[in-house]
Amino acid sequence: MYEANGIHVLSGVVKMGDSYTSQLYALECLSWATNDESKLSPSIFEALRASIREATSEELVSLVDVLRLGSDEEKDDGLVLCASIATRGQRDELRDVGVMPPLVEMLRNGTASQKLWATEALGTLARGNEKNRVTIVHEGVAPPLIALLQMGTDVQKQLAAYALGKIVDNVDENRVVVAREGAISPLMALLQAGTCKQKGVAAYALGKLADYNVANSTAIAREGAISPLVALVENGIDEQKEYAAQTLGNLATQNEDNCVAIVREGAVSALVAVLRAEIEEPKQFAVYALGNLCEYIGPSSTKIAREAVSPLVALVRSGTELQKKWAVFALKCLAASNDENRVAIAREGGIPPLVRLERAGTAKLKDHAASALEMLAQNDANRAAIARERSSRRQPIRHAKFQM
Repeated sequence: MYEANGIHVLSGVVKMGDSYTSQLYALECLSWATNDESKLSPSIFEALRASIREATSEELVSLVDVLRLGSDEEKDDGLVLCASIATRGQRDELRDVGVMPPLVEMLRNGTASQKLWATEALGTLARGNEKNRVTIVHEGVAPPLIALLQMGTDVQKQLAAYALGKIVDNVDENRVVVAREGAISPLMALLQAGTCKQKGVAAYALGKLADYNVANSTAIAREGAISPLVALVENGIDEQKEYAAQTLGNLATQNEDNCVAIVREGAVSALVAVLRAEIEEPKQFAVYALGNLCEYIGPSSTKIAREAVSPLVALVRSGTELQKKWAVFALKCLAASNDENRVAIAREGGIPPLVRLERAGTAKLKDHAASALEMLAQNDANRAAIARERSSRRQPIRHAKFQM
């Protein structure tokens, strides 16, 4: 698509297509490029999305009738249209008109093409819509999606893993149901031996299952996820690094045993290498993982500090706002752990940038920086250094007032 100037051509169809369906289908194709912002930025895609009119209630009712009662050919077309309307953004309307039951039915009993597009549609309907996620799981989506993970084509497996990740996102009841239905083992098989894309989406789905669910995170680690996740952070493409780092961070949350295992597998060196690399996007996920490791690993945090303090301080100085947030959080956790870490952070020059954030950062960054400085101040030498730095930061302001 990229070599053939497909994004430009499809964008033209979205803007000036000769039919409503052609505009929607072009938008659906363009949505596949949004994972790479260098190909299609979110702002441009959003403008294209907004340029297409919404489907009417009559059109949505007609679509559901086709999905329920149409011929196989009509259902094939209806599924692509359903996924495209969901991409356009009418996810609530599609739910309210009753699209979920026929989608799940075709996922169970449809043709190979119908299963693929039903999976695509369900994953899109779940995106950013908690009510849809709950509804989809209540319709019994977990067993047929897991069956696709086990026995589908390569593309079906990839889409099923992605859809499962979307469906369990931020809904713990869904995480429990999907894990209980047996999703972890087939996702692990994809993580260990899948295609490049499958490994990435399997890491993504496992991370969503683990998020703030200790039972799931323990089960995922027990299945052997940590080693292949660390390998993706070390050697994967950028998207894999992002998903794997985020999943390691979720596995570490509230789980000291997992933290110890993650550190033992060499994750700290791999995550620090991401922080030191020139590519920006994976850094926020790597620093998130390090932050959670620092919070929950307990006394072993000194091992992390030896490798991580220097790049964490560098992010506090010059990272993005999100990178700074997690870097400050990690430094706070390290400083809270023991005095050796406090000394190391000060030695690496961590106090001045933290004081700068405390004084001039966003409201949230000010609070995070103040908490980190409070932990650092438990060391007498650090307390004095913090006081000096705060005083020096105030001097120019007092001088300016005096000059006035």
